[in-house]
Amino acid sequence: LMYAALARKAAAGRKQPPTRGMIADVQTISVLLPYCHAMFVDAECDAYLGENPMKTRVGYPTQIFSVRKMNQFVRYLDDIERTAPASHFDIVRNVYGDHWGTAYETVFVGEDAH
Repeated sequence: LMYAALARKAAAGRKQPPTRGMIADVQTISVLLPYCHAMFVDAECDAYLGENPMKTRVGYPTQIFSVRKMNQFVRYLDDIERTAPASHFDIVRNVYGDHWGTAYETVFVGEDAH
């Protein structure tokens, strides 16, 4: 269906051919979509997945997010955290330690920034 969406765009006058990245995105989405509760994709794929007939024919309840829906994505994650049983957090704490919820923000900071 995503390839059909690309073909419809081409028939409607889109001049750019699909990039290799788009081909990889289509392949990845098609393989993972049936198995995911949610996916975070780029804005272009989000648009294709939100158009009919794809939206009504895909048949999976997977929630699709992109940077265009960042607020919805954060709410989705907050809801997961809010509704998870305390026993789940005990397991996470046991595996990852007491600071599991602290964002690891220094992974991309260069040494000269310290």
